[in-house]
Amino acid sequence: MKRSVAAGAGLLILLSGLAALIPIRPVLEVSALPQGPVLLASPMNRGETFVISYVHSVNRRPVDDTIRFEGDHLVIIESRFDAFGAGIPETTNEAGRLAFGPDGRVIYSLSRDVPEIRLFVGRVAGHVLTVNRRSTPLADLIEPGRAVLIRPRTYSLFELITKESRR
Repeated sequence: MKRSVAAGAGLLILLSGLAALIPIRPVLEVSALPQGPVLLASPMNRGETFVISYVHSVNRRPVDDTIRFEGDHLVIIESRFDAFGAGIPETTNEAGRLAFGPDGRVIYSLSRDVPEIRLFVGRVAGHVLTVNRRSTPLADLIEPGRAVLIRPRTYSLFELITKESRR
């Protein structure tokens, strides 16, 4: 009898440990490139959005890119800016629609699926990632001039405990 209780308890502990490794929670993960450590992991739900804000390298004006989290991929849905410059759309085109927002800023609406976003953390750009109403300057996570990978992932309970604390 004691052996069967001990065996049952051992099996329960083993199954609990294995269950902690099963992916259960979608997160937005920021990691250093190439193949560096996880710098930030923020739980998100499908359909929620986050923003990458920065100063444009040519016209030195602010740009806010809004991206939707879809669990297994990301969708760039709009870019907001107040001045045109190199690489910034100047008119409605096949990729997106240009309009003016109520605040006078230009809104370029699009729907571009991407599996991930790779970017160099700029020295001038001042990249800021805003997720769940929490803004984090990327230069606080990694030295400017280095690259990061922003991507959707699904974390296990173990990963949530160990990696989520890095935010």
